[in-house]
Amino acid sequence: METEETILLNYFLNSELQDNITLQQFIKKFPPAYSSNPQIKTLYKEYHDQRSENRKLVKRNTVEECKKSDQWNNVKIPRKKKKEDEMDIDEEEIEDEEDDDDRLTLDQANKLLSTEEKNMLHEINFMKHECKKWIQDIQRINGNMSDLRYGKILPEVIREEEIINELKELISTCDSLNLLDCI
Repeated sequence: METEETILLNYFLNSELQDNITLQQFIKKFPPAYSSNPQIKTLYKEYHDQRSENRKLVKRNTVEECKKSDQWNNVKIPRKKKKEDEMDIDEEEIEDEEDDDDRLTLDQANKLLSTEEKNMLHEINFMKHECKKWIQDIQRINGNMSDLRYGKILPEVIREEEIINELKELISTCDSLNLLDCI
């Protein structure tokens, strides 16, 4: 039967580079004009060395973790000795008794849920309002830029500063939309 360590090593460790691709196969991956370049062999050797180092690191870490696991499995947790006259009380019953104090009544739970529902609806409406505002801003800026692009605005009427300000406003609006995606 295989040990945990051998299973993990077989699973985590990839094969040697030569098992996957030989030097000749590696050279064939390059265009024919470069196949005789000596740097290809150097590149293959560096790739091989780097892969070997990674294999060694993975193996070392896996062995260490298996040793830690074995150490944890061998640790014995001391238990309190029970007195003979002490009753054998189930630990789950004790936890249930402690949890009873934290439980809500049905009325309390209903009130809490209805309050949270109102808060969520308020948040949803606020977000809808913000999204509409951003969409309007983007559409307005897009319209202004389209007018400029298709020559509907005379070049002497619009200044460079206005164009730059419109672009900055578009960027800040888009950035604020990206912040919402991250939340």
